Amino acid sequence: MQHHVFLSYSRRDLKMMHRVRDDLRASGLRVWTDEGIQPGSISWKEAIESAICETGILVVLLSPSANDSRWVQREIDYAETQGKPILPLLVRGEPKRAVPFALAGSQFVDLRSNYDVGMQKFLRRCWQHLPAHELVTIASPPAPRTVMNHTTKRERRAQMLGKSVLLSCALIVILLFMGVGLWRNDVMANDIPVSSVEDTGVSDTLISHDTMQAPSFALLYTYDTLVVKNERETAVSLRDIRFESDTQTFSAQEWVTRELTAGRCVQVWDILFRHLSEDVAPADTCASRVAYRATINSFWRGDSAFHVWRDDTLLATCASVPPSSAETWRCDVHE
Repeated sequence: MQHHVFLSYSRRDLKMMHRVRDDLRASGLRVWTDEGIQPGSISWKEAIESAICETGILVVLLSPSANDSRWVQREIDYAETQGKPILPLLVRGEPKRAVPFALAGSQFVDLRSNYDVGMQKFLRRCWQHLPAHELVTIASPPAPRTVMNHTTKRERRAQMLGKSVLLSCALIVILLFMGVGLWRNDVMANDIPVSSVEDTGVSDTLISHDTMQAPSFALLYTYDTLVVKNERETAVSLRDIRFESDTQTFSAQEWVTRELTAGRCVQVWDILFRHLSEDVAPADTCASRVAYRATINSFWRGDSAFHVWRDDTLLATCASVPPSSAETWRCDVHE
């Protein structure tokens, strides 16, 4: 497959073709158009035939002009003979004048009233018609920084105050346990029977070194998005990391980011290409985000666990997020 999409259109819809072409390419799809080739020439006809044979999908921009174009009709006919999926986009005019007879039974995406919503829907449909090995991670631009309103600021301050109170309580409890431990040692040093010491309820089980060690990285995720965050004070390599579920395998090699410095993270998005502001969980846990990514391989979704590997070594088994969950999940990955 030389390209993902062959774009069929009327010359009268050239401006809309450029917009659709640019958005398809921005989403990571390779798009072929006949720009720069003289229409009707022998070389043009040969290029059209070759391009349709080498494409994954034929995308037709529907309009009254396209419906009247004999070349658009021929491209549709030839794509059908080659067994290529044909995905129509209604860009201008009413369906009764814009939809050709050959596509009368096809479901089209309407871009006329709300282009952005229609394009997101169409992008999902494009990826559904491409082979599995063509599903790649797509770099998408970062969202603009947002200014928090007063309500958000008050909520953020309340959250910080709550965390401070919890941290203070935890510190007091730890100090109490340490005091009990010192007193217990003092009792034993003075040959006082341990049985006479009041039971504190503290377990004598030692915490292993692995439990105390900071994870190589942490996965923080909801049903809609997943963050890979480095919580260490040194850089963490993502090379040879892959994620596997029952139905999906996703490799970090497909990301541009191969290394995370301290406090940084990579945010992985689903195929909807949504961008959340920096104060929305779990993105707000990152000191900075190296990049945004989008992927149709939502390996963290489902009813069973998914696994994190480096080469042939299993690093972690993490719970998948069921569709009904609205919580932020966490999975620590140790090496």
